[in-house]
Amino acid sequence: MGTHIIPIICPTCKGNGFICKKQIIIQVWNFAVSFVRTIQCKNCKSEGEIKVDDSQVAKISTASNGSKHYSCPHN
Repeated sequence: MGTHIIPIICPTCKGNGFICKKQIIIQVWNFAVSFVRTIQCKNCKSEGEIKVDDSQVAKISTASNGSKHYSCPHN
């Protein structure tokens, strides 16, 4: 029985293919001058999904069930 290659949604860009990064140019006290840059996701090469085999899906699903789950609030 061979492994099956299946596509899953990219956890980095959440299937969008692009990532928004906020860059602060200057900050004084609580006033900041910043801009938002949109860059391509390097994890999925801007496709929005990555292809993994069945054994990696089991590892990812068990890792995502843990209590420590970090996500970017800007995506």
